[in-house]
Amino acid sequence: MQNITKNSGCVYMPGNRKIFITPTEEVNSVNLINEKTKYVIFKVGGSWGEIEAKNIQFKNPFEDGIYKFDISCRLPSAKGAYDILFNNMTAKRWLVKIIDNNNQLWLAGCLDEPLRFRWAHIAEADPSGLHGYELFFERESSMPLFLTL
Repeated sequence: MQNITKNSGCVYMPGNRKIFITPTEEVNSVNLINEKTKYVIFKVGGSWGEIEAKNIQFKNPFEDGIYKFDISCRLPSAKGAYDILFNNMTAKRWLVKIIDNNNQLWLAGCLDEPLRFRWAHIAEADPSGLHGYELFFERESSMPLFLTL
């Protein structure tokens, strides 16, 4: 998976949280280490791609017997810079790895229950041509977030 980089002219709010994604077609398996930890084995050429995002939010509430994944982030960029890529990404299914503020790694999704992707423009371009995208990875699942390596 390629990295999705922020525009170099945009302000980036530093923090410990990061988000990495990979399409399921690049994954060979997702293996259980113990009851709380899984790790991903990639096919040849597969890898995590980082989204250089800000305002990374993730929720995994358990409601009515279902875990609801709701992962979102914002990506500052030039208007139209990623429209084609993001449209293509909506057709794929995803695994998401998040590094939280405590440097804990979390895995959302698996091959049987991958996350869906959607996106939206969050602002019109300002006079410099910069604006933003909001990205979402979502799913209702029988499994919670897992720790990962």
